[in-house]
Amino acid sequence: MPPRPGTGARALGQLSGGERQRVLLARALAVEAQVLLMDEPLANLDPPHQTDWLLTVRQLVASGKTVVSVLHEISLALQADELVVMAQGRVTHQGDCSDAATHRALEQVFDHRIGVHQLAGQWVALPKI
Repeated sequence: MPPRPGTGARALGQLSGGERQRVLLARALAVEAQVLLMDEPLANLDPPHQTDWLLTVRQLVASGKTVVSVLHEISLALQADELVVMAQGRVTHQGDCSDAATHRALEQVFDHRIGVHQLAGQWVALPKI
C-alpha cells in the first residue's frame, strides 16, 4: 500500500543511510532486550544522532541493561564505561575508558598513529600527523 500523500512515509529502501540506521536502531530498542549487541550502530549517523544514541545507551545502562557495541569511531568508543581493544582478532586489553593503560593499548594497537587526549572533560583520539 503506498503512503498517503503528505505523511512522509517511505519504504526502507528509499531512506538515506543515516535514516535507515536510525530505523534499525529503533527496531533493536523496541525489543526491550536486557542485553543489546550492536555492530557499528553509529555508522552513517551525523554527530547529533550519534549523541542521541550515546545518551540512549547511557539511559539503558542506568536502567540495568547491558549494551555491547563494536565501534571504529575511537573517540565515541571512549565515551563507554569499558573498552575492549582487539588486534588481529584477539583481545589485547580490557579496561576503563579513563584508564591510562587503556589509552596506551589503543595507541599501541594503532601503531602509535593516534594519541588519546582529554578535551573538555572527555577522552578523544586524534591522529598523529
